[in-house]
This record gives sequence, C-alpha cells and structure tokens, in this order.
Amino acid sequence: MLAFLEGPDLVIVLVIVAVLVGANRLPKLARSLGQAQHEFKKVMDENDAPEAAGASTAAPQRLPSGQLPPPQAATGVAPGPTAPPPQPPPPPPVAP
Repeated sequence: MLAFLEGPDLVIVLVIVAVLVGANRLPKLARSLGQAQHEFKKVMDENDAPEAAGASTAAPQRLPSGQLPPPQAATGVAPGPTAPPPQPPPPPPVAP
C-alpha cells in the first residue's frame, strides 16, 4: 500500500498522521490495530481448521472395481444435472 513512499515522503506522511491523530493517541491506535489483526488471524485459523480436519479424516470411497469415483465440486456438493441439448430450428415455411 505504501510501497511508493520512500525516505522523506514517508516521514512527512507519518508527521501529518501524528498531528491529525495526536501524539497521545498513537500508542492506543497501534494497539487496537494489532489486536484487530490478531483477532482476524485467529478467526481465519479457526475457519481453516475444520476443513483441514474433515478432509484428512475422510477416506476416499472406492468403487467395487477398485477405482475412485469421479471428483466432485470443491464445495463437496455433487454436480447437478446437465442442460438438455439445444433443439434444432424449425424448418422454413413452404411457399404454395
């Protein structure tokens, strides 16, 4: 995000932020940003854990011939029915 700011440009931006926010509030602001980042990572890890645990404990089912079934969608839901083939256009009218 701030990759284009280097050296003096970054210092100027930080000074402006310190003036606008206030020097007394900067530690509180940094702490709240750190806590928000920590909570976000914790929630992301909790959401990833059930998927990883469910995928590793479920053994793939084998067909009687020993082959694996065709792969399903990433959501684990079987694909729906396919669309019917398109109908051919009607023949042109015959002139009398």
